[in-house]
Amino acid sequence: AREGQDIIILAKDVNEIKSCRILCSCNGSFYVLEEKKDYRTESRMLADGTREYRYAIGREIFQKEGVYQLVLSADDEAGNRGKSDMQDFKAVITIDRTPPVCLIDPLKQEDECIKIAVSCEDNYRFSKLCVYKNERLVCEMQKEDCELELSFRENARWRLEAFDTVGNKEVTHVSGEELVKLLQ
Repeated sequence: AREGQDIIILAKDVNEIKSCRILCSCNGSFYVLEEKKDYRTESRMLADGTREYRYAIGREIFQKEGVYQLVLSADDEAGNRGKSDMQDFKAVITIDRTPPVCLIDPLKQEDECIKIAVSCEDNYRFSKLCVYKNERLVCEMQKEDCELELSFRENARWRLEAFDTVGNKEVTHVSGEELVKLLQ
C-alpha cells in the first residue's frame, strides 16, 4: 500500500517466550527494534495448548524506500533459542514508491514511420512495457531495452506505459512532431 502498513509476524511455541529480538536492516543500516516503541507484542493460548505470539511492527519503520530484512529471534522458558535459519524468522520487504523511467531516443525516420530506441530503468526491478496506439494495446514486453517502429499515419497517438514489479507506473505520450524535431 502506498501509505504503508504495519507488518504482522505470527509465531507459535509450546513454551512461553521469555525474550524476543527483532533485528532490521535497510540500505546498509542495521538496528534492533525496541518493543513498545517500534513493535507491539500480544500473546494468547490456543486450544491445542500452544501459545501464539503476534508481533506488530509499526509502519513508521518502513518509511524510506529500500529493501528491508527482518530477523526475529526468541528464547523460550525451556531454554530453546532460535539460532539456526530454521528457528529464526526472516523476512525481506521491499518499499518502492518510485515509478520506472522511460527514455526514448529517435533513431531514424522513413516516410511517416519513426524508429525509436526505448530504454526503461527502475530503482528496484522492472516488470514490463506496454505500447498503445490510439488507446489500443499493440504489444507488451518484459524487456527493459527495445526498438520500436511507430507509424504516425492518420495522426496516430502513441502511449508507452512502463511498470515495475510492485505496480508503479510511468506513462509517456509519444508525439511524431517531437520525434522529428529531435532527429533534425
